[in-house]
Amino acid sequence: MTIYLKLSQLLPFSLLLVGAVSVTHQPVSAAEAAHVHGQGSLLIAQQENVWQLQFRLPAADIQAFGHTQPTGESADSILALKQTLASPKKAFDLIGGNCRLAGHEFDFANHEMHHHEHAQHSDTETHSEVTLSYSLHCEQEPQRVKVNLFDIASSLELLDTQWSISAGQGKADLTPSARYISW
Repeated sequence: MTIYLKLSQLLPFSLLLVGAVSVTHQPVSAAEAAHVHGQGSLLIAQQENVWQLQFRLPAADIQAFGHTQPTGESADSILALKQTLASPKKAFDLIGGNCRLAGHEFDFANHEMHHHEHAQHSDTETHSEVTLSYSLHCEQEPQRVKVNLFDIASSLELLDTQWSISAGQGKADLTPSARYISW
């Protein structure tokens, strides 16, 4: 039996993941939760054979959102980025499990709105985020994940990663030189 869920149906499960992992850690103050360039997050959730991976990254860390590009070139870069990221292997690789893409959603809206504001207020810095969500159907449980997104987000230095899967829950910090998570 094949189970397909819309990404929006997995959102409550993702919120459960954040809550479950956060329970084991101390509360975060407002200053610590602030947007920081070079740092993003990855949430990994499993519900039976459906896996969801959600990246949240500062837009400034992705090459397509460069500050020096004119508006038309930036729009072309964003379109090219969306086409590139439509292939999950550009962002990550679930190793083992025989997984196939069930769906994806990209949210660049905050950046596109801010880009318009940026043209009017050139002295402000971009603080928008990009959200990349992938849903996959896996025949078996993957053994580990490799994050390839560091190649596209060249100034990304740290990816705070949390997961809740049948093998358990965990948290790890990934970097360009430490891209793998095993469970």
